[in-house]
Amino acid sequence: MSTDNDDKCNRCNSINSIITDYINGLIVCNNCGKVYEERIIVDEYEDRTFEDDSDKIRRVDVPINPIYENEVGTKLIIREKGKTKCINSYSKRSAIGKNFYKIQNILSSANISQNLIEKTKDYYYTVAQNQKMQGRSIINIILAIYYHVSKKAGYGKTFKQISLMFNIPERAIKKAYTSIARFLNDPLEKENESNDMPINLIRDFIGEDRSKNDVKMLAFKILENIYNNGFLEGKNPKTLAGLSLFLSYKLFCDNLYDEKEFHKEFCTKTTLMKAYDEIKCNIKKIIPENYHDKLYLFCNIYN
Repeated sequence: MSTDNDDKCNRCNSINSIITDYINGLIVCNNCGKVYEERIIVDEYEDRTFEDDSDKIRRVDVPINPIYENEVGTKLIIREKGKTKCINSYSKRSAIGKNFYKIQNILSSANISQNLIEKTKDYYYTVAQNQKMQGRSIINIILAIYYHVSKKAGYGKTFKQISLMFNIPERAIKKAYTSIARFLNDPLEKENESNDMPINLIRDFIGEDRSKNDVKMLAFKILENIYNNGFLEGKNPKTLAGLSLFLSYKLFCDNLYDEKEFHKEFCTKTTLMKAYDEIKCNIKKIIPENYHDKLYLFCNIYN
């Protein structure tokens, strides 16, 4: 490993902790384990002797990963007092690293976008630094953090929805959230007002018109797919809500493109079309599968 990169870690704020791990092809924080860049991961077995040590140490099995070393089962074979021993390699980061694996596996199994998974890891690291995890269900903690992340992303998954997605009791996720909620809010980051969340903007636009309930539910699903696929990150909530509504209305053969009130409420025609241009190549990922027979409607988006 080399410490030629002396940047400050933006997760744990450690200085001179960013290292280049040539063995694993990573640029990583040596303190908290955040990976900044992945290059070529070498997964061949190793068999090397470290001659500089007082006792000769030979490492076998897969290379040591500074974040996940326990997970991959790294072992050390050492000579001590004339005897050969095989011991497990541990580090202070391995417990957090192991749970990073769990976060990745649990959320990716539900097709959660990598962007939201990484944010869940960031919040988990904050919680792990402030709260003891002994005796707590790590799955419940992960899902409680994901609840918070999805809420901040603009499409708030309910506890019930998350419970059904992962087959975990709703009450258990709520209890876990209550125990960690005080560690999740960043005092430097102004929380989005609930009325400014895209899902609420869509709901307010439809209002109490029950005849448009199908349009509303489809817009919700389109918005969810946009978030879950990591599209349009950083866009204004009004733009996201406007695009979701526009696509939903289009699928019901009702066009909002020329309605001045719609653009006044959400975004200009130019902004709307720029957002659409960013996702049009992935339209099948955004439009629910049961509406794919209507994708021809987007051949001429303006009419």
